[in-house]
Amino acid sequence: MKYKKPLLIVGSGARDLDLDIQMPFLYTWGIKDKYYNHPWAKGDFGVTGSPHGNKLIKQADYILMIGTRMDTHQAPDWSKFAPQAYKTSYCLEFPHKVDWNCSIIPELVGPDWCKRSSENSTDTPIYRWIDELSERADKDDIIIPDMGQTGCIALQRWKIKDGQRLFNGMNHSPMGYSIPGAIGATMATGRRVIVIIGDGSLMMNIQDLQTIVDYHLPINIFVVNNGGYGMARQTLKDWEKFLTQGIACEFNFPNTRKLAKAFGLKYSPVLSNEPSIYEVKFDDTTISPKWKYGEEL
Repeated sequence: MKYKKPLLIVGSGARDLDLDIQMPFLYTWGIKDKYYNHPWAKGDFGVTGSPHGNKLIKQADYILMIGTRMDTHQAPDWSKFAPQAYKTSYCLEFPHKVDWNCSIIPELVGPDWCKRSSENSTDTPIYRWIDELSERADKDDIIIPDMGQTGCIALQRWKIKDGQRLFNGMNHSPMGYSIPGAIGATMATGRRVIVIIGDGSLMMNIQDLQTIVDYHLPINIFVVNNGGYGMARQTLKDWEKFLTQGIACEFNFPNTRKLAKAFGLKYSPVLSNEPSIYEVKFDDTTISPKWKYGEEL
């Protein structure tokens, strides 16, 4: 390869491809669970991704993108995305202008010109709790974070073990997805599912707790109580110059222990094959790092 600083970006569209990667690469969250422990992986990137990954994009002289459309989470302003690099894509319907759209995947070999650094070093209680939970999880677990702050923080910080699957309803961000998603995941695989869901999101699909109990599914639900709609509040704070109206209504949340009793769920923080639910409360669930859309990463 003639380039000195080549960089590969792999997205979820490449999950079923057998890629022989021998060059530095970044991954999107949609395929993080497949490549997190790969020896050539350098981490994630994007609006709520690793500052180190964003820095590598600015330093690369050649970028090949496979299985990703590079949406506004990865590249908020395409005109500012790695202008110094020769850009190539291997993706159906790639929406951006690149130097070359390749029809076959080139050899994925290049010099190891950069190191991998910690993807996230935020030191707040919720980030430390995610560290602790990911340490306790088994290698066969499926982890489904919900949307908003809980989803972003878990996807930023979860330390994936080989064999785990980690995903959520990315891009269209449906609040409450994680509970019916967990039902489908465990019914399809028989594996235990760990759900991390915000209090506001839980209220969207609370009826599915009965399905979990009826089928005695191995789903452990952790409800993050941050007073409701943390992502909306953070967005309002980020754009307080323009958004001054506040949240439309105050949020009230039922007692989770009583909720567990009403549905017949075990109320416990212990990971097990028993259907369970448990509330963890945090005053601050701010996502960090998080760039504003339109800012240069």
